Amino acid sequence: MTENLTLCVFVWARPGKETGLIDYEGRVLRLLPAHGAQVVQRAVNADRESNQPTEVQMLEFPSPAAFRAYLKNPRRRELAEMRNAVVERTCMFPVDLMKSSVVAVAAGCYR
Repeated sequence: MTENLTLCVFVWARPGKETGLIDYEGRVLRLLPAHGAQVVQRAVNADRESNQPTEVQMLEFPSPAAFRAYLKNPRRRELAEMRNAVVERTCMFPVDLMKSSVVAVAAGCYR
């Protein structure tokens, strides 16, 4: 039995490269279906001047092996130069999705 892998991904653009980052992410995320994966949610930071991530994604893979195969996808690797030009850093971690009707209205990070 395989285990789904859901990832939360934060991506920061290099200064002035926000549009390029969004274009790059659009290109690589189109490769997900070939690995049985999907974008659960994709959001762009409304405040481009903040130090928060430029883009936040929730990605779902059918298994950790499918995620590893996606990372090794030759078409994704062909875009490495583009990625290096627009992405400052990426942070990703596995999550379990929860259903909630609560809507947060305050901006910021909390402990």
